[in-house]
Amino acid sequence: MPVCAAGATRCASDAQETCGEGGQWGPAKACDIACDAAGSACVVPVQVAAGGGSACALLSDGTVRCWGSNSSGQLGNGTDAGSLTPTPVVGIGNAEKIVGGVSGFCTIGHDKSAACWGSNEDGQIAPNANGANDVIRAPVVLGLADVRDVALGQYNLCAVTGVSSGSSVLCRGFNTVGQLGNGATAPSINFETVKGLPASNRALGVGGGHACAVTEQGATFCWGGGTQGQTGDPARADATEAVPIGGNASVGVLQIALSHLGTLAVRDDGALLAWGGVVGANPSEGGQQHQPRLIDVGMKVLGVSTALSHTWFVGEEGSVWCFGYNSSGQVGIVCPEAEACEGDYVNKPVRLGAEWAATHQVAAGSSHSCALSTSNEVYCWGSNSVGQLGIGHASDYEPPSKVVWK
Repeated sequence: MPVCAAGATRCASDAQETCGEGGQWGPAKACDIACDAAGSACVVPVQVAAGGGSACALLSDGTVRCWGSNSSGQLGNGTDAGSLTPTPVVGIGNAEKIVGGVSGFCTIGHDKSAACWGSNEDGQIAPNANGANDVIRAPVVLGLADVRDVALGQYNLCAVTGVSSGSSVLCRGFNTVGQLGNGATAPSINFETVKGLPASNRALGVGGGHACAVTEQGATFCWGGGTQGQTGDPARADATEAVPIGGNASVGVLQIALSHLGTLAVRDDGALLAWGGVVGANPSEGGQQHQPRLIDVGMKVLGVSTALSHTWFVGEEGSVWCFGYNSSGQVGIVCPEAEACEGDYVNKPVRLGAEWAATHQVAAGSSHSCALSTSNEVYCWGSNSVGQLGIGHASDYEPPSKVVWK
């Protein structure tokens, strides 16, 4: 007699049982992380994010675990100790999105609130009177409603708030070159509304000294530092208010990713665009280009991630490709021996092995990278000097290695 419905699951301690076709419970399969009694299934990673010397994963139960350096509170565990394996972030239990910055991370909850932790030197996460609050070691709720997206830079933070027909972009923190987009260059610990944007924004990114937003119509606007062409100005001037990026990025943009001095974008037709100082993307102009340039990668691109100086993208069939600076093996190959290398640089996309043909997401850190497979496994590679690969030990360099959860 059947005792369960075929395909149903349940928890048995830290293992998951699945009901077979005959209506009987099958053997228990141990969970890598834990079994979620509320969901009756193994807890698995569903998103991954990387920072300067750390990385985090959002799990299927809405919690977050981080690993690596904790010098600026990046692990969000309420302590100053780093961790060679994933450690729980305190106070996060309903997250649906995680984003990484150079020295911190943010989540957006199912209730559309946002919380962040990490470096707070310029008051970008919370008020910082007289430097008394330079590091936020446990998540702080930003106090914003209806958050649609959030992006954390090294010295400032921006968020998209409001419904699709009436959203605004708010920023706070450092502002020497107009990073807050409020028409001024004075820093602010209060959220400032970015000027020059239409009221229909859905996504954004923050780089080293510039920021960009994407509208519901797929148009791109940028503001802040422009010395590398980040703001689309041929004179490479700074912009204290948002200015439209023309040409290839004027319509149809789905996603943007900002490096320290450049911007990449994925369009709805699968095209990959780059402008500003994107290492490896603009060799004809010495790494600088003020107008979006199509990067011919020979396939449609589904998603992109970039950091200080290297860029990853996922192809339409799930393959993973990278280009840029590769001093620590963050591109996934060893330079200078590999044929694709020019010294420590990889100036054309290289594929991370045929076995990576089922990748859901890639996250670029400063000198390491992490990927989430379609089977919900996290692998990291590159520099592991502070345990940012999450494999239980520190080392100079490691090839793609599976994160150790216990």
